[in-house]
Amino acid sequence: MKQTEMKQFRIYKQRLLVWTVICLAPLALMGQQEEVRVVKPYSPTLSGAQKIELLPSLSEEIEFELPDISYQLFPKRYDSQFRVEPIRAARMVKMPLERLYKTQLTLGFGNYLTPLFELNINQLRSRNGTFGLNLKHHSMNGQVELENGLKAPAGFNENQVEIFGSRFLKQSVFEYSAGASYNSYVHYGIDPSLDSVLNKGNDVHPYFTAEGGIGLHSMHADSFHFNYDASLEYYYFTHDFNQAEHGAKLEFDFDKALNVVDIAGELGGKFYGRSPDW
Repeated sequence: MKQTEMKQFRIYKQRLLVWTVICLAPLALMGQQEEVRVVKPYSPTLSGAQKIELLPSLSEEIEFELPDISYQLFPKRYDSQFRVEPIRAARMVKMPLERLYKTQLTLGFGNYLTPLFELNINQLRSRNGTFGLNLKHHSMNGQVELENGLKAPAGFNENQVEIFGSRFLKQSVFEYSAGASYNSYVHYGIDPSLDSVLNKGNDVHPYFTAEGGIGLHSMHADSFHFNYDASLEYYYFTHDFNQAEHGAKLEFDFDKALNVVDIAGELGGKFYGRSPDW
């Protein structure tokens, strides 16, 4: 019995000693205090060493012999797959000609009795020449109502006729044209505050113009021939048939290419006159 108690007492004593050591160990560690001063960070260096200068050199000599090489050529025919196709010769295709019409008639009608008539007559293609005729009429028969209820004429009238053509000669072309126009207008408009209607002849001013011309020019295909272009034009203008103006113009141009130089020139003149003096 005593032995058992003694054994248990020893066990308790050992356990108590172990716990005492465990509890006192942290107190001993916490009580240590040391000061450490760092002057500069640690930087390891490598002390200088003497370098060995050793340059590569080739002191060995290798002897070799060039081999004797011989070639033999054996000709062999190679058939190409490319096939040459013949090119068709260029052909001049005749361009289609546009269809021409002999006549064109234009008719119209607008407000205030405004008719329009225009007729164009042309010759079709010919080896001898050309011919054409133009007729035109455009007028307005309107009236302006005055403040007193009367109506004053305020229309206009435009008429035009023209003939033109050409004749193909051997190496030249002869051209001609003639025309005339008769127009009448109401000048300065109509004042609605007028208390009376003036005669139509006092307000309407007629103008008549006539003109014509002829010309002749060469039709050579190259510049080594003597090329020329001559024309003569005349016109006549009158206002109310008591004042007239005349005008004429003559022009002549030519050129020719020689072996070393080209020659060309222009001649012409104009004339203007009026009667009586304005």
